[in-house]
Amino acid sequence: MGYRILSVDDGNQHGIDISECANKYAGDITIPGSVSKGDEYSFLVGGYSNTYGDYTVQLFCITGNITPQPTLRPISVPVSNPVESSTSECNRHREPWHLLSDDERSLYINGFKELANQGKSQLFAKVHHAVAEHGNAAFLPWHRLFLWEFETQIRKLGGDYSCFALPYWDWTEENPDHDIKDWVILNSGLSGVGDSNDDDKCVTGNFGRGEYVPYDGDCLKRPTDPSGTISDASTLYNYMTQWENYGSYWNKLVYPHNNAHCAIGNGDTRGQLCAMTSPDDPIFYLIHSFVDMQWSLWQDCRNYEESNVITEAMYGDSEALDSKLNFGELAEADWTYLSENDMSIRDMYSIEDWKVSYDKGDFFDIFGIMENNECPQTNINSNWFKDVYTKKKKKKKNVKIKIKLLMILRRIVIIIILNQKKKKKNVKIKIQIYIY
Repeated sequence: MGYRILSVDDGNQHGIDISECANKYAGDITIPGSVSKGDEYSFLVGGYSNTYGDYTVQLFCITGNITPQPTLRPISVPVSNPVESSTSECNRHREPWHLLSDDERSLYINGFKELANQGKSQLFAKVHHAVAEHGNAAFLPWHRLFLWEFETQIRKLGGDYSCFALPYWDWTEENPDHDIKDWVILNSGLSGVGDSNDDDKCVTGNFGRGEYVPYDGDCLKRPTDPSGTISDASTLYNYMTQWENYGSYWNKLVYPHNNAHCAIGNGDTRGQLCAMTSPDDPIFYLIHSFVDMQWSLWQDCRNYEESNVITEAMYGDSEALDSKLNFGELAEADWTYLSENDMSIRDMYSIEDWKVSYDKGDFFDIFGIMENNECPQTNINSNWFKDVYTKKKKKKKNVKIKIKLLMILRRIVIIIILNQKKKKKNVKIKIQIYIY
């Protein structure tokens, strides 16, 4: 137990007729010490190219003396404990994609691809296709936990990923006058629009063929809709401030969410992002991170941060608040938090309980959110929304402006001196400085 079988048939004497094995392969599992009735042992079976399906393992117990074999290299067996350990002290501060550096973006891109190599991202797409909540009040809380679980899996990669937090795509920052292929989100390492010369409109680059295999199909497809539109910031702001009832609000928020999905994932054919297998596309998680930010703003706008203010009347279903959210096979995979924890809508109401916060980004600056008295609660919850990243970017921007201004002033001084040298008489010089 705890040792890797170096090959499917390692050439050792197994003590059985190899023809008894259904696939004609065998390997040894040596259990050190004595074995008693009732003992339990676990082992891993690997090497299959298809990570899904039903497999049968036949075990034969061989007793007696066998020829000692060389000690094989021990492997680390994944622990089935979904609760974070080394990352438990790291809060999840989610920041806007368009303000991230290339290195910061690469952390998400590489983390996503590593989960794909492990077959985990495909399971998320499979589960979303099978049981995701849409068309009802559980839409927002279900996806909130779905995001958190995916974020957790990237953090569990360890190292630089230990304190990873999902970015969000503020699609209101995209220029509506630009062709979709020129949007920031499609020119930032996530691969661009589908290849026009490819019938399936498969992408190239980081998520192209040979680089990434989705759950749905053999390539990531992005047949973008040239006439596709995304909702602007004023639409989202109006939803947040005008719709007091949760049932009305989530129904409205669905439309901007759908537009973001299908502007990129729907054209002459349909790509994964505009289908129920949308988590196959790495943009999915950035869309839903922004959707979750919007819901969080709606909550904070009404002082609904605490779970004790949730009422059945808000949801229109007296049983929905505390009924178990269904995550299908994700709840059966022993590497997930969901495998040992049942969650309800009520459990997902406070992002602070899950150590999640959002950077204010540019969305706050546009409307002066929480400062214009259009929300019942005008004091923003500083544990939910922070300036951590935005301040850092603005500080850098101010430094650049200062340096530029000093250079302009120096140039003006030089011009004045030269002009004075050329003049025989003193003259008055009028200087106008325009600062943008």
